[in-house]
Amino acid sequence: MRGEHHATTTSGSGPGPWITNAFISANDGKMIALSEGPGQGTMVAIELPVTQSAVPQMESDADE
Repeated sequence: MRGEHHATTTSGSGPGPWITNAFISANDGKMIALSEGPGQGTMVAIELPVTQSAVPQMESDADE
């Protein structure tokens, strides 16, 4: 979404939301957006899965 000034002078929401959604979908993730209402801002969370091989092994794990 755009701010009030840009919303009245520029049409559309730009490529950002489409690119973000395509990236999240391609990686089996999900996006959650929450807002308390107009003028209150928006919180957006993006969740992407991670494989065990992508997580560095902790030194304490190596001792077990």
